[in-house]
Amino acid sequence: QKALEQAQRCLQCHTDTIYDPELCVLCGRCADVCPEQCLVFVPIEDVDMPEDQKQYAKEQYQLTDNEPLTVLIKDDTACIRCGLCAVRCPTEAITMERFEFEESVV
Repeated sequence: QKALEQAQRCLQCHTDTIYDPELCVLCGRCADVCPEQCLVFVPIEDVDMPEDQKQYAKEQYQLTDNEPLTVLIKDDTACIRCGLCAVRCPTEAITMERFEFEESVV
């Protein structure tokens, strides 16, 4: 019984991936190592978002219209929080961080 209880413990509860696009060099190592394929790099043109936001992103990175902009899409429902993406990232653009919820009654 005790072994069953221990096996059902969530060891990665309250741990999540944090992505910093400023550090990302778009090497794709995180997507390559992900066992659940929940990380995907896609051209911004394929992302369903308003054109003015796409243009803003290109301006932020000082890209011309001919230069492609790629974005990282993560499926949080598929992520098992194994941390392999964070280990594999050469620039620490992806990290694993613990967080806790606090509730206050007013």
